[in-house]
Amino acid sequence: MTPVDLALQRAEAIYAADGRGTCFDVEACLENNTVAVEGIVADERTRRGTVRELRGVPGVERVRDDLRALDDIAERTTIESAVASVRGDPDPDAEQTTQALYGGDVKAYDQRDGWRRIRAPDGYVGWIECRHLASERLDMDRRWTPDAVVTDPSVVLNDDRSGSDRIPDRIFAGTGCRIEAGDGDRTTISFRTGTEATVPADSIRRLSTAMPNAPVGTGEDVVEIARQFLGTPYEWGGVTIDGIDCS
Repeated sequence: MTPVDLALQRAEAIYAADGRGTCFDVEACLENNTVAVEGIVADERTRRGTVRELRGVPGVERVRDDLRALDDIAERTTIESAVASVRGDPDPDAEQTTQALYGGDVKAYDQRDGWRRIRAPDGYVGWIECRHLASERLDMDRRWTPDAVVTDPSVVLNDDRSGSDRIPDRIFAGTGCRIEAGDGDRTTISFRTGTEATVPADSIRRLSTAMPNAPVGTGEDVVEIARQFLGTPYEWGGVTIDGIDCS
């Protein structure tokens, strides 16, 4: 391992120790006392720190910095599949680090061979197949925010959908939505994708205004929802009734 490799290893350990929530995709080479470094890192702090480590390598007189930070190339988008795997590398056989649900608020970054690096709503950074992302540029500046969340493990939408080419047949617990209208046992909800569906009123719960990311409920409510997942198979990174992990 060269001194330049050691400097990169040190920078990654300092600034990107937990690869699930950050990014350190960097290459560097030394030629004629100049280090050329390129790639993508999580933020400006990591970029500066990496360059500083390389400048400290004996014999290095100059660092040619072509690093990019994720926020510099970010685009907001959303998920158009009921659930999509987020993987550690752009490969269908790579480790699944988490999953993203339909209509989730996603930051998308660079692309590679039909995959795109994203930051999922839970904060994890990984790779997702482009086919799961919004097929057209959405007006993500319209500040759509959910005011409800799906609480049933799985809700079948059948034909009660608008924009059915961009909405799945079912949605899972944890999917964010907005309540548009209610009529007894049925409620019309919208999603970040711009689509709408009508679902059983008791399959969703309005979010608390005091804690906008959590549904209103008691301890008994939590236990009741947990019981609905009894028998769900374990899946590393899974977030649905089709497979869920300990987190």
